[in-house]
Formats: sequence, structure tokens, C-alpha cells
Amino acid sequence: MTGARSGFALLREGNLPIVEGALILQDETMGGIALVPPVIGGVSPDIVDPAGSGTMTIRGYNMLDIDNFGINTIPAVEIGGVDVGAVTALNSFTLQFPIPAGLNGDVSDVAVLAPWGRHTSFDRVAYSNRTEVRCRMSNVNATDAASESPFSLSFDSLLVNGSSGDELNEIILSRNGLLTIEMLAPPNVTGPASFTLWIDVGGSAFEPGPGDVTPRGLNGSQGSTCRPFNPAVKTFMLNAPRQIVTNLPIASRLNGPRNIFLQGLIRDDASSDQGGGPTESVTNGILLRIVN
Repeated sequence: MTGARSGFALLREGNLPIVEGALILQDETMGGIALVPPVIGGVSPDIVDPAGSGTMTIRGYNMLDIDNFGINTIPAVEIGGVDVGAVTALNSFTLQFPIPAGLNGDVSDVAVLAPWGRHTSFDRVAYSNRTEVRCRMSNVNATDAASESPFSLSFDSLLVNGSSGDELNEIILSRNGLLTIEMLAPPNVTGPASFTLWIDVGGSAFEPGPGDVTPRGLNGSQGSTCRPFNPAVKTFMLNAPRQIVTNLPIASRLNGPRNIFLQGLIRDDASSDQGGGPTESVTNGILLRIVN
């Protein structure tokens, strides 16, 4: 080996953030070898109970290093700069660990730290002791978490103005703006995907309460909606990767500040639905705050 240097590599995968820190080795017989740093593709769940129950999954690239002797090196994980403790690597794409306890209201970065580099996720973890907030997490694509794909975590099908919202799935819009609601097809669906979209409009203080959370499907296997929506509503058919449900000026429909809650149910071939027949999953929920 003629020399080694440590430096920084910039890597962008779609909307993934810049990766920090790569070790680059130069060998005169093998050419250049880059030990590529880990890249986080997603974190699930990202709205969690402050008590710290359950398991968190990180998906991405380069999450495990196996040397020539078959010895595994597993990265450390930090949430809010605090080490989470023991981490299990299911494969080179997947890390899992018990969700650590946190403070209600905290929103924290998630970072993977390895000898070959580190990466901080776009996804941040929000701690909430409110079940009516945690139910905003998408249940779409739930059973795909064990597959060897770096981006096969829960999937946000429902978007408002191209976004699923902040860490608590909330969006603030001006009443003078444009409202565009879209539904994206789950990544595992083959063929058209039927979906139901529920929209609740209330006053400026309206939002789902703890008594509104409603399990869906057999034993709640489709997930839970944050409102006890009437199932007898219009069902749409999604024949393309994405569909605009509505696209209109907000002021044409609302005459003042309002809160709007949106959530849906969509066909999903990777659903945890136990009901038999075409499987469905509860989508992410979005609380839309319309201000003057």
C-alpha cells in the first residue's frame, strides 16, 4: 500500500442529505478502494412514545461491515446525540434496536456512526405521549421491513402540497394559498390501487382527540385512523403512480382559519391486513392548519 488518507465524500441519493466522512484507500495493485459511509434511507417509527416501547428500524446502505475473517462490525446509533445502546444488524441494509425513552415534545436527529463514516438522517424522531398523534404514522408497506431493500419502510402515500408535513405530520398554509392533495401508490402494489380519503374540517382549535383513535381491519391489522371516520364514503381508483385528488385555491372553500385532518385507506400488497382478500393499509394522517 502506497498511502492512505482520510477525507470527506459527498453522496446524494435522490433527496437524501449529504453524507459525512469517508475513508479512501489507495493501493498500487488494486487501484482505489472507497469504504463508503452509511446512508440512511428511512427511520420507522418516527413518532414514538416517550416511554420508549417497541423497536425502531433504520434502513439504508452500508449498515454492516464484514471483514475477511467473517467478523461483523455494526455501527452505533445516536438519537439526539445520545447512544441508543445495543444495535442489531439484520443485513447490510437494516439496523434495529429498542426505542429509547425520551422527553415528551422532543424532536431529535438520528445518526449512524461507523468506523467507515457517519450519516444523519433527514427523518427526525418526535416523542409524543398522545396516541392521537402517533396514529398519524403510515401503516402502508408495513410487512416489507424485513426485505433486503434499503428503502422499504412505512410509506407516506398522502401528500398535501407535495409534503407529508413536519415531524408531527402537521402543515401550516395561508388561506390565500393553493391546496393540492395527492395520493401516491404504495411501492408494492401491482395494478390499480383503490383508496378512500377522509377529510374532516373544523375550527382553528380542532384536531383529533385520544378517544377518536380507531383500529381498522381484523385486530387492527390495517393500522389505526386518528378519527372514527365513516367507512361509507367515496372510493377513488389510483391508476398511476400518483393522483391529484384536488387542486384549488383555499379561499374559495374556507372563509377563515380552519384545521383540517386528512387520512386514508389504500390497497397495499405489503399490508399487515389479516382480513383476507385485497389487502389495505391506513395511510399517514396530516393535520393541516389554515391561517389568514
